[in-house]
Amino acid sequence: MDTTQVSDQFTLESVQQQFIDWRAQRSSKRKRIPPELWQVAVQLCNVHTVSQVSRALRLSFMELKKRLPGNHFVTEKPVQFLRLEVGGPCTSQWQMECIRADGNRLHLSATGALPSLGELLQGFWS
Repeated sequence: MDTTQVSDQFTLESVQQQFIDWRAQRSSKRKRIPPELWQVAVQLCNVHTVSQVSRALRLSFMELKKRLPGNHFVTEKPVQFLRLEVGGPCTSQWQMECIRADGNRLHLSATGALPSLGELLQGFWS
């Protein structure tokens, strides 16, 4: 029986060490992560982003996200200021790529005038 101890007070680093210890002493690489460790990983998502937790603990982002209650998780602070410099009317080919904190990407490429970027990006960032 697995007796993995999970403390009441933990940091990303301390939980990372718990995962390292568990991985070192498991009998098989195919052994499932104990529910107690998953629970602590989920609790860390109240303080850190799912991406930060999954990377630090070497967990699947999607598996961790699935375990969150209601799939609610901490996101990065919203963009408060976005600077876009356009040298004049754009009538040639243009490209734009935006990357959110959760890794989602928006890539636009077209020929002609730029669309209203404020409205376009508002939906992507929210």
